[in-house]
Amino acid sequence: MAKLSVIVPVYNTYPYLRECLDSIINQTHKNLEIIIVNDASPCEEDDIICKEYAERDNRIIYIKHIENKYQGGARNTGIKTATGEYITFVDSDDFLCDINTYQHCMSKIYINQDVDIVCFDNYMLNEARKEKLYNKTCSNYYKHKHYIIADKFPQELVVNKIFKRELFQDDTLFCEGIKFEDTEFWYRLNFIKKIKLLYIDRAYYMYRYNEYSTTNSQNSYLSVHYVLFKIYENMIKYKKEEYKKNIMDFININQSKYEQFSDNIKKQYIKNHIEFIKKIGISGKDILKYGNIYTLISLVDDEYIRNIYLEAFEAYKKINYKIVIPNMKVYKFNREIKRIINQIKNLFKKI
Repeated sequence: MAKLSVIVPVYNTYPYLRECLDSIINQTHKNLEIIIVNDASPCEEDDIICKEYAERDNRIIYIKHIENKYQGGARNTGIKTATGEYITFVDSDDFLCDINTYQHCMSKIYINQDVDIVCFDNYMLNEARKEKLYNKTCSNYYKHKHYIIADKFPQELVVNKIFKRELFQDDTLFCEGIKFEDTEFWYRLNFIKKIKLLYIDRAYYMYRYNEYSTTNSQNSYLSVHYVLFKIYENMIKYKKEEYKKNIMDFININQSKYEQFSDNIKKQYIKNHIEFIKKIGISGKDILKYGNIYTLISLVDDEYIRNIYLEAFEAYKKINYKIVIPNMKVYKFNREIKRIINQIKNLFKKI
């Protein structure tokens, strides 16, 4: 079967790194090229473990960045090095759940040669809370669908997917030096290319959720809107305005996370959120339709937001007058007719 290049970015993950690499080298699909990219990790243990595994397995290529390029940059280095017909990614603090993961996926690809991406589900592992959850997000979007972007927000993880190598061109590499690069990449890839995806209804990947990781830190959430702006700009650039409704999902503030922010982070987050709403031209009517009450409460102090809400309320009043009030009159008229008919029936009964 075809050669698969597995790209593993490494940065300060030595407590989990052996488990990750073992889950890859022990795969029953042996035609692997394993590219480990040390993204200038300050942790010496990372370097020691990577060198050890590279010496042990001749399928491993070990690359060490001089400067930190974030995960997107590390993945790009791996993509440019890869020689496999297919490419996949594993984060170095995660691992594969089944030694047959790649064997099963590559056999599906062998049967379905026109498939561009194979996708599978994943587990969410929260060690702090000792929780392991089956994440069925993919099935919500991809089951019974031929192409990737669904009516709702697409599942943007790349670690639970195997890609045709030819999908990665100069305009479909990862953004470097940013967080949430998966989300930006996933939208841009789908804006540029029409992709056929094969969904496998199995959880093969263990995603380790760390509440204290860089991605989940408070400051990281201030980067979200920068990524959203880039998604919006690409949507306009590639004339994909029909997917604005996908981006509308971002107007809802996640109350549980927001409440954990410090006051300074909250203020900056709301400021970024309002700028995002202004830039993509979300109306008060849109927010009323797609938003939630907590979004309204969080944003209503801003004059611009108040005004678009007021416009939406005025529009609702007009709709209420044109539709609800006439319908109520019809309902009352019909009820009165029924009352008169019943009176006549009762009168005949007495006769």
